[in-house]
Order: sequence, then structure tokens, then C-alpha cells
Amino acid sequence: MLIVNGKSKVPGPGASPFICEPFVKEGEKYSNLTLAEQRKVMRSGYETIVAFKTWKKVEADLGKRL
Repeated sequence: MLIVNGKSKVPGPGASPFICEPFVKEGEKYSNLTLAEQRKVMRSGYETIVAFKTWKKVEADLGKRL
């Protein structure tokens, strides 16, 4: 699940520990990035989620439509 702030359109600082490589460089914290950098990270994450080719199998395994 991806939850974002309605105004900034990015997750808040509490998400920082969960946003890591390959989206944020090792040793870097998401919460320390500029808003523009956070948006770039989230675009990459969103594209990765959308590009995942096995969603149909996940749906079947869960018995739910995602």
C-alpha cells in the first residue's frame, strides 16, 4: 500500500525507514531529501509497482482483485 500526503503527494517522514535501495542511495534517508527528490523517488517506486508483471498471480493467490 502506498499512502501519500494530499498536499505534497509524497509519503511523510514516517515512511523513511521503509523507502530504501534502489530508490534511495545507501546511507541516505528519504526524509532528508528535498521535496523534488522525494517526488522523483516516489515516481520510480510507482513505476516499479505498475511494471510488476505478476499481479494476476498475486490476485489469484490472495483470492482478491487488486
